Amino acid sequence: MRFILINIFFSFSLFSYTQEIDTRFDKNIELFGYIVHLAEPSNNNLDHPISKVINANVSTDSQIELLPPMFEIASTMEYSFLIELMLELPELPFDGSIELSKSLLKKSGYRTAKEIYNLEKLVGLLNEFASVSSFESVWKNLREYRLATKKRLEMQLRSLNVIGVMEEFYQQEFDQYELIPSLTILTSSGWGIKDRKANKAIFVLAPLAKNYNFSNERFESLMVHEFGHSFVNHVVDKNRELVKMSQHLYDSIGADMASQGYPNWIYCVYEHFVRAGEVMVPELNGDATKSQEVLNENINFKSFIYLSFIVNRLRHYRIDQNNSYKKSVKKTLKDLIVEYNLSDKN
Repeated sequence: MRFILINIFFSFSLFSYTQEIDTRFDKNIELFGYIVHLAEPSNNNLDHPISKVINANVSTDSQIELLPPMFEIASTMEYSFLIELMLELPELPFDGSIELSKSLLKKSGYRTAKEIYNLEKLVGLLNEFASVSSFESVWKNLREYRLATKKRLEMQLRSLNVIGVMEEFYQQEFDQYELIPSLTILTSSGWGIKDRKANKAIFVLAPLAKNYNFSNERFESLMVHEFGHSFVNHVVDKNRELVKMSQHLYDSIGADMASQGYPNWIYCVYEHFVRAGEVMVPELNGDATKSQEVLNENINFKSFIYLSFIVNRLRHYRIDQNNSYKKSVKKTLKDLIVEYNLSDKN
């Protein structure tokens, strides 16, 4: 019965609607990657043409006196926040002052006068660095490689059909989906950002392998994962009290989670539900093998020990019972508390 329901549930999304994903490079993001490279040079192939462009003036730019105070301020900030900050800023360098949005300040937790001052100081340093460094020539000389990368990614995206499935599963949609690759951020990762003002979901993507390769087997799962944050995080946030009631579940996985960049339970809950979507979207798109691979990898190698339970409960509430995604998340969190109640286990 469950598989019949799955086929009915997704027949609409598979055949009647496919949302396009726009691909573009962002100059501020490339500047950010270049600055990080000055602090921590990548181990990419130095003979690659892109590496030669990026490294052309590294020895000079790395000595710019603006960098130490910039790194000192940024060292206290999350990488994902810095990515979002760069996307919010006008193209650097810019003239005049800028007022950071209240939503970004609230999201980041920067509220005190000192915190806001440091953030504004960082923006000023970034702006000045964009003026005095050789980044403008780096940006200009990477143009042909950006165009080639964009073309390859657009061809790759045409072969995928996941956005319609995600919109059906999460019962949400965005006016625009945007992929922002980067040739200068060399961490083999991605970041998902929700632009509430423009009703846009953004996926910032670093090369997934050496030699600026964006096209390996991780691409589709990473795309589902990072776009998933735009669908998931605000739904989880509406259940903060239930999240607090399951806080003790972090104890057994805290060390492993912190090493992956998830320093507290709320981050882990976001990740569990995003990864549950990463498991379910391939399944609902007809790829049960991929679904199982993602589940096994996250449980066995990344310590997401509650993922199987969450996937099963979401499948029950969202697919079998056809509840809304919001209601399914709430019910799943309640079940999680009951299933792992400490008093019941002692």
